[in-house]
Amino acid sequence: MKVAVGLDIGTTSVSCVAVAENGQQLATVTAAHDAALKSLSAGHVEQDPAELWNVAAECLSQCVGALRDPVAGIGVTGQMHSTVLLDSASQPLSPVITWQDQRASVGNPSHLHELLAELDSEQMEGTGCRLSPGFMGTTLYSLGRSNSLPAGLQSVSFVADWIVAQLTGTDPVTDRTHAASSGLYDLRADCWSESLLLHAGVNDNWLPQVRPTGEIAGNLQDGILLYGGDGHKIPVCTAIGDHQAAVLSTLSGEDTGSLLINIGTGGQVCWRAPTFLLREGLEVRSLPAEDLSQPGEFIQVGAGLCGGAEFSWLAETLERLSADLGSPVSRASIWKQLTGYTALADTGLTCEPYFFGTRPEPHRRGLLSQIDSSNLTVHGIASAVARGIADSMRELSIAEEAGPKQVCMSGNASRSIPLLRLAVEESFGLPVRVVAVKEEAATGAALLAGTAVGLWPGLSAARNSLKSGNNRETPDD
Repeated sequence: MKVAVGLDIGTTSVSCVAVAENGQQLATVTAAHDAALKSLSAGHVEQDPAELWNVAAECLSQCVGALRDPVAGIGVTGQMHSTVLLDSASQPLSPVITWQDQRASVGNPSHLHELLAELDSEQMEGTGCRLSPGFMGTTLYSLGRSNSLPAGLQSVSFVADWIVAQLTGTDPVTDRTHAASSGLYDLRADCWSESLLLHAGVNDNWLPQVRPTGEIAGNLQDGILLYGGDGHKIPVCTAIGDHQAAVLSTLSGEDTGSLLINIGTGGQVCWRAPTFLLREGLEVRSLPAEDLSQPGEFIQVGAGLCGGAEFSWLAETLERLSADLGSPVSRASIWKQLTGYTALADTGLTCEPYFFGTRPEPHRRGLLSQIDSSNLTVHGIASAVARGIADSMRELSIAEEAGPKQVCMSGNASRSIPLLRLAVEESFGLPVRVVAVKEEAATGAALLAGTAVGLWPGLSAARNSLKSGNNRETPDD
């Protein structure tokens, strides 16, 4: 029996999943990485690419080393919008500048404000999104305006694409899911936007070639895996965006009227759309067709940024306050308490959990209100944060004209923080199904790779195999 493997280069961890052709998840390896760089300038959020690569290679080696069956193909996914600056040998000249980076919004006027002032809405319509902090296009513009582009710059890459290049020994290429996340790719015309490249000051020679999602980028280099294989060459697919990968493993192409709320470090709400349709406040993202030989499809996306990071902020804040009072409580103990609540508190507290800003309003900040003399409790604050996240998802999905018939939730925060599911049920007035498939993005990358190499005839068959492999979506009890 052959196996497809998916590798997810996440914001805080790396995951690797092996899926057999009968749908059984044979192995899962997840490891936190320590790639985040410390003591950076205001607004800068960067990661060490060498650390990401080392953890990714180790996870892949451990996952494949646990298998008895041969690997038919490897799929890769990872954090979108990221930027890596490369030399002529496709090696990093800079840290990874992540999707959380806000440098383009620092200053008055900020570089982002300057760039947007040069553009009209029509120039950005085809991208399906609005240029925002952390996008590759915005980051490159800001680096150019601050004279921070390194000497010897030959190309730029998204971090997941760079990992694929490391695995295969090839130059980085990309696909539509990542290209469009730059804010510089015209999805309707299916090409880099000459107008946007000109305004952003981006040399088109820096940009990777855009290949079909799931196409084979190359074969795994010898020596990458520390296990005794059968000597066959293992194909590695072009990387897919992590959000789209999660959709592939969780939201069926036949699911009409279904919303998928994915909450990990950040949060998004989405639903499938057969055609490119731009709506106010939403993004349009590319998605491969169920039959990879057919033209791609789309998803409507509300990218809210609020998610598990807000609960991490709450845990860090409570830890700091306890230390200030001279009775320190460990973050692990605080997190155990936050994730142990199984009912929402009705204290009247309300929260706008925009502690890190939003894409359209990067300088927006959070607000805790309706505080009285007795309701400022940990349970009350946690419930208010959960409700604020859920309400932000509902506001983002308001343009779904027919109204959702069902709501599914995915992402590690959705599973580990019960208050989030309860708050979503309350906000949407619908029961919520938390998908049973874990490590959705890595699993989606595995399904894509397995479909590309012929383990399954299409993505629907690949997703259905998960159900027969006892990974059926079930309500949370």
